[in-house]
Amino acid sequence: MGLGSLMPTQHLHRVILIVPATTIATFNTWVRNNLDPSGGDWITANLSATGSAPFTHGWCCAALTVPQLKKLAQRLCTFAGLTLPGDWDTLTKQQQKQWFADQRPAIFAATGIRVQSADNDGAWDDPAAALTAMGLQRQSSNP
Repeated sequence: MGLGSLMPTQHLHRVILIVPATTIATFNTWVRNNLDPSGGDWITANLSATGSAPFTHGWCCAALTVPQLKKLAQRLCTFAGLTLPGDWDTLTKQQQKQWFADQRPAIFAATGIRVQSADNDGAWDDPAAALTAMGLQRQSSNP
C-alpha cells in the first residue's frame, strides 16, 4: 500500500491533561458521556510530588477530533467561568492551540486542571515537561 492511499486522521488535535485527584472521577464520567462513550477512563495514571502515595493528580495524553476538542474547551470554560470564543469554529488549529495556551493560567487557577494543546500531526508537547512544570512524578511502578 502506497502512502497516497492512506486515510488522513480525523484526530487533528492532541491534548495533555493533568487533573487533581479529587476531580478524576467526575472528569472521567464526563469523558465517557461526551467524548468516548465506548472507552474507559482517560485519567488513570497516579502522580504526586514524590511518585509515591498519596497521589494528588492523574493525567492523560489524548488525540481528539475537531468536535471533541470543542466539547473539551466548552467544558473547561464552564469549569473555569470562561467563555469560548464565538468564532471558535472558524479559528485555525494554531489559533485554537494559542487559545488553550492563553487560557491555561485561568483554567488552572479555577480548576487545578492543566491543559496543553498541540497539533496531532505536528510536534507534540513533552508530557514529562508538563509534569516537571507542576512538580509531579509518575507512580514509581508505572512503566
